Order: sequence, then C-alpha cells, then structure tokens
Amino acid sequence: MAVFLRKVEHHEDATLADKEGIEILGSVAQTHPDVSAGAWRALARDLRSIGHCQDSLRAEEESARLYRAITKTRPALTRLLINGLQAIAEDSRTLGLTEDAVRADAKVADVKASWVAW
Repeated sequence: MAVFLRKVEHHEDATLADKEGIEILGSVAQTHPDVSAGAWRALARDLRSIGHCQDSLRAEEESARLYRAITKTRPALTRLLINGLQAIAEDSRTLGLTEDAVRADAKVADVKASWVAW
C-alpha cells in the first residue's frame, strides 16, 4: 500500500501505511529483521519527503540499529547499513546537528573500512 501511495505522491498517507506496516511486522522482526529494517527505511524516506526530519532521523536510527545487527551474519546487506547511516548524517545536517552528522559520517567510514576488509 505504501509503495502505491508513494508512487502517486501521497506521502502523508504513505507514512501512515508505513507505520501500520511496521506495527504488523513487529511480530516477525525477530525472525526477519531485514524486512523490519527495510520498513523503517521506507518510513524514514516518507517522513523526510513531508518535512519531518526529526522523525525521519529516529526512523533511520532504528533501521540502522537493525541493519547493524543483521550485517554481523549477513555481510551482503552492509550497503543498506551504509545508506542508512548516510541518511542519518543528512538528516542531522538538515536539523543543524553538526556533531551528530560528523559521528554518522565517521560510522560510515568505519563500516566501509571493515566492509572492504571482508
């Protein structure tokens, strides 16, 4: 549903659909954390598109937390973690949180360095 709403540029409705999806996915988050992490990323994207950067930042942080745990056993998903951390840095800059943006950039560099080492 959220995907369709996003395509027709109903971002506020897509945000509501994303939130509903996350609630539904709550029960499978333990067994399928990658699906849950992806849902949080979608919510963050939709929140950002309607100007809710603070909420977008929180959603990106939750997505990154899930992806960080996943990449320990599934390194192929590291690109998704990097994308999320970069979005955190971007949202932090938008909100004027320079120190948080610098920390997120440093995490991106750390993840990229360890990814190359694999």
